[in-house]
Amino acid sequence: WHSYHPLAMSWYTGQDGEQIWIERDAMVYTMVAVEEKLKLEQLMYLAVTSKKAVYQEAIVEDDLGGGKSKKSKDKTAGKQRGFIIRNERLEETPLTRVVPVFKAVARKLVECDVVSRVDADESVNLGKSKKKKKGEKAEEANDMEMPSLGANEVRIETTCRISHFAHGPGYRVQVAEGQSMQRLHMFTGRREISTKDWSNLLLSALESTSNH
Repeated sequence: WHSYHPLAMSWYTGQDGEQIWIERDAMVYTMVAVEEKLKLEQLMYLAVTSKKAVYQEAIVEDDLGGGKSKKSKDKTAGKQRGFIIRNERLEETPLTRVVPVFKAVARKLVECDVVSRVDADESVNLGKSKKKKKGEKAEEANDMEMPSLGANEVRIETTCRISHFAHGPGYRVQVAEGQSMQRLHMFTGRREISTKDWSNLLLSALESTSNH
């Protein structure tokens, strides 16, 4: 789907040229056509399994007598001994860090064995002007330019092929919504998928999640 006008939040033009009315609280997904020849980027980062600790509060009252009156409890309010208990750590799933607007699509690709692994960068707010960091590649900075989006529009773009020494080949996908953008490394199970097939598989996953 391609947006008709960035200020017209509810009118969009489909691939067949027909104008379609979309409710303002619904999301519209614009998938940029994948170029036939994408550049290949070699990735060398080491992925570290992220684990999230879960904590639980516990309060102990020194009441050996077996009971207290309401008056006594009011006097000791706020003086109870508190403890913080650390439970077993929960390991993040590969899709934990994917932005909500794209998580269902990513999950569909994983469930269908199209994608074997998803490494997600932190979502970046591109609304604020940022100076390019020293040593940052020009093409990398250009990849993160903010597109002009409608108020209820999500833009999906495959920007390059990737290859990781441990995870194999795949594609880099950028997901933009509002003022934020996230870059995803989506690996295809150590098998090469043509850009045409990748585009069709990505579109099918998007359509299967009942998105416009």
